Amino acid sequence: MNWRDRSGLSLLELLIALALLAVISAALATTTNFGVQLLNRTEQLSSTNTEIALRIRLRRWMERAAGPQLIVGFPTTFSGTQDRVEFVTLAPAPFAPDSAALRIILQTGTDTLNLQINEVDDTGTALTNHNRVLATEIRNVSFSYYTTDPDIAGWHDTWTNETALPALVRITADQGSTPSWPEFTVRLIFAQTDY
Repeated sequence: MNWRDRSGLSLLELLIALALLAVISAALATTTNFGVQLLNRTEQLSSTNTEIALRIRLRRWMERAAGPQLIVGFPTTFSGTQDRVEFVTLAPAPFAPDSAALRIILQTGTDTLNLQINEVDDTGTALTNHNRVLATEIRNVSFSYYTTDPDIAGWHDTWTNETALPALVRITADQGSTPSWPEFTVRLIFAQTDY
């Protein structure tokens, strides 16, 4: 009998086919596992997406805090304590096309960090108020303010200087908030740093 007359696969061909099938199966299993992990991570991020987007927007607004030297029809003073900061920004806000500026108030609540956004017109009159929560389950929130004035250079717990902006603002909190709140430090663009 001739081997060529028989139909089917030889043992070697069968082993090669099984090895290829095993490689393809492993690749499919790995891809499926990666997809499941990606889905889980996306679901986790979607629950904190709003707070993180607000944190990024807060950084942009704070960077562009209006200094007291700005000539507008309303006060633009910057004030801060250990648990509250208030400032005015002229940075654009897509959700407030009719406002001349935004008055931002960031303050601690009972285990929360709250953001209040007041749209103001050219006279300083509030148009609309928006209240948001930046973080929950947050504890020991602390605001501090840095000045480069050589007489008092360094970090301070309060900012009461109505004629200048702080060079830096830092917000810290204990670990365990939702979403996680790392140390948040912002350099104010319009701060006077050359004394």
